[in-house]
Amino acid sequence: MRLISLVTNSGVTTLKVDDISGYCINEEAQGMLKKNTYVTDIHMISGTIFTSHMSEAQLHAFEDVMHERRKAKEDE
Repeated sequence: MRLISLVTNSGVTTLKVDDISGYCINEEAQGMLKKNTYVTDIHMISGTIFTSHMSEAQLHAFEDVMHERRKAKEDE
């Protein structure tokens, strides 16, 4: 069982990766002097949606986990 912890609007949230059914990303511009952030809605198979504000590095790490999961399911 793979778990991922991230900061959401609810607080620090730990999710079971296999229970994530999808996610949506919206880039938010922060101006010329600050790096953009990414609002990510994480949809669970239960119907719950968690919202996380991520840096670009955090988003890449999250996507790496999700793509590893997809590849593992394809290999089954």
